[in-house]
Amino acid sequence: MSLDQGTGFVKRQTAPPDAFLGGRLVVAQPKNGFRAGFDSVLLGASVGRNATSLLELGAGAGVPSLVALAHNDKLKATLIEFDASVHPLTTSNLKDNAFADRGRVVTADLTQPADRTAAGLASDSFTAVIANPPFFDSASGTSPSPERSAARHMPSDLLDSWVRAAATHATPNGEVIFIHVPQSLPALLNAFAPRFGAVTILPLAT
Repeated sequence: MSLDQGTGFVKRQTAPPDAFLGGRLVVAQPKNGFRAGFDSVLLGASVGRNATSLLELGAGAGVPSLVALAHNDKLKATLIEFDASVHPLTTSNLKDNAFADRGRVVTADLTQPADRTAAGLASDSFTAVIANPPFFDSASGTSPSPERSAARHMPSDLLDSWVRAAATHATPNGEVIFIHVPQSLPALLNAFAPRFGAVTILPLAT
């Protein structure tokens, strides 16, 4: 999906930009760290068409939110990301895809309520909350670069904190959508069951 374009096409790119949705989106992604693919596109496309406000937890370069914004011109999105070095890249992706007026990026630790409050994230304020948490337990190993390791690994007990953050900021009757590996299903169900009703599981195979 990589496009061979010059630096004038996507500003502040750190790797050749990637095309999504048949070229409707052009996204710069970090050379190191998580690089979005099928799962990120599917996550963004799963946001309901009636959603008006979206919160993406652990946004990275912002592909899921960009996909959701491309599918719904009434949607506004807030993207929260812990790694401050990614902030300019994600902001540029919003601008370069003509979503600067409908999206914003905040840098905060989503697992810390005080950080989220300081970033201006109000409780019960997003009709959709989405997340693609790091898939691998920190205890299972690391990746070659620190950036990629942080994007792919986290302590397993933090998954509940991600779900708690989603529950805090979703509106009543809002939707919360997580995409994760099958091994994490028991932990996800344990985190979702006390906080949400009408839990739906959609198995995916690629």
